[in-house]
Amino acid sequence: MIQNKSKHIIAAAALLSLLSLGSCKDFLEAVPDTRVEIKTVEQMRELLVDGYMQYGYAAVCELSTDNVIDNNSTETGYIRYNRSTYSATDEQLYRWQDVDMGMGSDTPSGVWEGCYHSIAVANAVLQRVAEMEENGEADALNASDKEKFSAIKGEALLIRAYHHFILAQVFCMPYRGESLSNADPGVPYMTQPETTVKPDYDRGTVTEVYKNIEKDLIAGLPLINDGLYEIPKYHFNRAAANAFAGRFYLIMRDYPK
Repeated sequence: MIQNKSKHIIAAAALLSLLSLGSCKDFLEAVPDTRVEIKTVEQMRELLVDGYMQYGYAAVCELSTDNVIDNNSTETGYIRYNRSTYSATDEQLYRWQDVDMGMGSDTPSGVWEGCYHSIAVANAVLQRVAEMEENGEADALNASDKEKFSAIKGEALLIRAYHHFILAQVFCMPYRGESLSNADPGVPYMTQPETTVKPDYDRGTVTEVYKNIEKDLIAGLPLINDGLYEIPKYHFNRAAANAFAGRFYLIMRDYPK
């Protein structure tokens, strides 16, 4: 009787072992990457909703201008409020110090991260666009999806150009012309999704950044189609895209454009 009981225990243990091995195998075979694989035109369209920076750079820039005064100033003619700053970050921005007291939305770190997040979204879509063009999927689309596909490509290019433009405006020297700006450090111009941990990127020059922005702008602008959107005002519709182009060429001092 004891022997029979032992046999049952051994058999049960063996079964549990097999079950655990099966579960372990299933777990190990699961792909650890939780990102959605982009396959359809509709998925690309929906993904681009996340391609617009959620953070603002206005406060970061404004706090460093003459539009802001020191509430504790004793200068004649100023009202002395005796109020402390809202945050240590605001104090550093006001005093033109390196900001190391905050990483929230209205900080240089937030603007940097927000822009590159939007650029990453655009690059993920553009990578899928290139794949579909190369393997013939784009040619096999019906007329409606072909129209959407073209507009999606244009929007993604504008998103990439615009957020690099913001990075250049906030973190680089002002554009001074092709020759002079070729001596000023730029920001990494990302054209491919990041696939490695903490890779090294070349900053390039301000001139190179502006040339890349213009390249994406020229390629994307003709493809913008307001018919792609249910609510055009929240996307790079034609009016917004042309406004960005006008602002870009104003900075470039290319006034006819």
